[in-house]
Amino acid sequence: MAMAQDGPAFQRLLGVAARLEFPPHHISRLIDAKGRHEVELSAAFPFAISLFRYTEGDITSRLSWHQRLELLLPLDGVSKERMGDKVVEVGPGDILVVDNLKPHGIADDRGMDTRAIVISFMPECVFTPGAPPADSVLLTPFQPPADGGFKLLRADSKFAAEAHDAVARMLQ
Repeated sequence: MAMAQDGPAFQRLLGVAARLEFPPHHISRLIDAKGRHEVELSAAFPFAISLFRYTEGDITSRLSWHQRLELLLPLDGVSKERMGDKVVEVGPGDILVVDNLKPHGIADDRGMDTRAIVISFMPECVFTPGAPPADSVLLTPFQPPADGGFKLLRADSKFAAEAHDAVARMLQ
């Protein structure tokens, strides 16, 4: 199977990302005394895309948690995400479903240097009160795994190209 980095969808995503600024991951000011990471989202459409550069020694290492749902997509290199007492390695083009209610954050790692896309949204973006009950299935991927593991769409998955295309369209 071809690696996602070679695929046209991931290449399109990299092309779109090349025109954008990825500031250092400095979010300490957004984390309160209890570790809650607040990001102000629009009440009308509670959705945000954040762009960061994760570089060894230049990230916020403090763990945080939040109510909003979150996806992490590194572009250039490996990112290690700590969630609770576990660490998962997320490679270029992989998409991690962050366990948002567990303390989590990027683990500082020797040689780390990658741009990353973080997609955050409130569950109400997907399933609102009054919506048909069947729509709640759309939130299933964000339920923590029963085994305490991670939910990760690997870059070489047959579904990755569609996800990369969707992210590229959101960034345009």
